[in-house]
Amino acid sequence: LAGSHVAAALFVVMLSMAVTALLRVVPFQTAS
Repeated sequence: LAGSHVAAALFVVMLSMAVTALLRVVPFQTAS
C-alpha cells in the first residue's frame, strides 16, 4: 500500500512538471 502511495506521488510530480513545461513552451511557439 505504501508503494502505491509513492507511485501516485511520483505520478503527480511528473504530471505537474510536464504541465509546467508545456505552459513554458507553448507561448514561445505561438509567438513565433
